[in-house]
Amino acid sequence: MNMPILICARTMGLATALYVARTMVAQAPLEPAWVHTWPFGQDGLPLIAPTGKDNHVTVDAVTGLIHCTISDEELLLSPRNELLFSFDAEGNEITPQSPVLLGKAQFQHLYDPPYNRHATFAPQVHDGIVIAAHAYDQGGIWAPYITGGPLSGDRWSMTTDLPQPGPVPFAVAIGDGGALIQAHGRVIGVDPGGWIQWMHRILSEISAIALSDGIAWILTESGEMKRLQMSDGTVLPSIQMAGAAQYLVVRDEHLFQASADFAGNITVIKTDLLGSEVYTTTTNVGAMGELTGLVVDHAGRAWTSFTVQDMENLAVSGKLVGFDPTGDVLDRYTYGASMNGIATDGERLFITGWSNTATSETYLLGVDAALITSMDPEPGMDQARIWPQPARDELNILLPPAATSIILLDGPGRAIRTWSIAAFSERATLDLSSIPQGAYLIRVQHNGRALTLPIIVQR
Repeated sequence: MNMPILICARTMGLATALYVARTMVAQAPLEPAWVHTWPFGQDGLPLIAPTGKDNHVTVDAVTGLIHCTISDEELLLSPRNELLFSFDAEGNEITPQSPVLLGKAQFQHLYDPPYNRHATFAPQVHDGIVIAAHAYDQGGIWAPYITGGPLSGDRWSMTTDLPQPGPVPFAVAIGDGGALIQAHGRVIGVDPGGWIQWMHRILSEISAIALSDGIAWILTESGEMKRLQMSDGTVLPSIQMAGAAQYLVVRDEHLFQASADFAGNITVIKTDLLGSEVYTTTTNVGAMGELTGLVVDHAGRAWTSFTVQDMENLAVSGKLVGFDPTGDVLDRYTYGASMNGIATDGERLFITGWSNTATSETYLLGVDAALITSMDPEPGMDQARIWPQPARDELNILLPPAATSIILLDGPGRAIRTWSIAAFSERATLDLSSIPQGAYLIRVQHNGRALTLPIIVQR
């Protein structure tokens, strides 16, 4: 199941909010609804953000609970190896007194001072069942294994073959009836009890996987999208995509892919389920770094988390970058020294990462959904303001210079109404009385550019 991601939000006033859109991409500080921190877990090298391979966040689509994994990366024989902490959507911690241990117990051979030689990849939780992939060092050879089972109760482990010279990443996707596991050129269908239902070897190197509506989607480095019936592994017709990607999401009859290069260029591609392109957008975050996640929200906006490693200016930071349903870049939001991963329950975005380079502190934050963070525009920046929000029957818009038209878009980005703007107009009032309740986008065309703002119609 693919869940919507949160949009960064800040409400201005008790009943009415004022929103600002910018044609220029700005750097806005993320303003969380809540933050929880731990004084351990992020032992990165100075001025270089850690990879976050042991720090992840996931949301149980059934229970709505948030689960965050943390492990000391450079503490010998740490008692905090692969712990799982749990929260509700409001940020209240519900972790048991003895947190769940995802991986194996502490063994001397898992450590090579000062490094923790045990990595966890892509833990996922569904209806109280947690499944995660791991690798640990055995004298220079990394042995992979999978663990799974209920958060409270007996859990199983499964060892895969083909030890590797390094902790090669796995991927896990989970949903009703079990999990899809990517491991060493294979995809494996596993039921909640840990029993293998089927296994396929993929000859091309696997780029990303996703699980949606009982179909396993496997994207290869050659751009071939393989599809399998999750229930029994039946092979379905493949689709040729434009290329590989680091992350893949299937949402509302569309495929979303995200990747990043060493120059800090993030590319998001949206296609239909047959591979026909809707948009391809590339934006630069200003420095090299690591792409750590992709999620798509209920309005069809794609959001990526990224850790910037700016070695020229000796700086690191976490960045959240948004794309509207037609591919326009929404904004960039910054928080902490890294963003190691993102998840959502459809109403909030949950992000985990490194707080700052002066400590080993790990953070988990929740940000309210439905609205994009509002901030004062930079000097000289064209802007549009809308109110009230949510709207009922009318919406007021303070227009940017030389506005020519306003377009109302639905969640998937389809134009459902257009208003022409008289020359030199500074303000417009839109009649929304016939528009059904829901989430929409307003696009203001001006000076050959477009400003896009989210709105909610509510009665």
